[in-house]
Amino acid sequence: MVKTVVQIILIVMNKTVKRAESTVHGALFSIIMAVCIGFIFRCKPYNYPRFCWWQALSLIGVLWLSVLSAISSSVEGGYSIYFLLVCIGWVLIGVIGIYVQRKKYPSLLYRRKGLDTTHLFRFAFTFGKHSKNALSKIAPRRGSEELSCIDFSDVKQAY
Repeated sequence: MVKTVVQIILIVMNKTVKRAESTVHGALFSIIMAVCIGFIFRCKPYNYPRFCWWQALSLIGVLWLSVLSAISSSVEGGYSIYFLLVCIGWVLIGVIGIYVQRKKYPSLLYRRKGLDTTHLFRFAFTFGKHSKNALSKIAPRRGSEELSCIDFSDVKQAY
C-alpha cells in the first residue's frame, strides 16, 4: 500500500511540479526515493531478507539516476560524463550488492535431491532382476510398508 501511495504522489508531482521547475522536481523525487529506501531498511516489509536487500538496492539505483539527472538538467553539456557516471554507479551498486548478499544473506531456498537416473534405468532395463533394490532407490520415501506390499513375482514371471 505504501508503494502505491508513493507511486501516486510521484505521478501527481510529475504532472504539476515538473512543468514549473524540473530541478525542483528532481530534488523532490530524490527525497521521496530516499524516504522509500529508509522505509525498506527500517520496516523490512518483505518476508525474505534478500528481497528487501535487492529492493533497497534497486531504489538506490533509482536515487542515483535521479540525482544525476537533476544535476545534468541544471548543467549544460557533458552528456558523456553523465552516461559514464550512471554506468559506474550501477556497476558499483551491483558489485556491492552481490558482495554484501554473499556475506550477510545466506540462501534459504533449498531444493530436494532429485532422482538418481542410474537406478531408474536399472529398474527399467533389468526386467525385474534388481527390481526391489532399484525401486527402493527411485520410489518416494514415505515408509517401508509401501515397498513391502509390492509383489515382484508377477513381474519376474512375465519376463
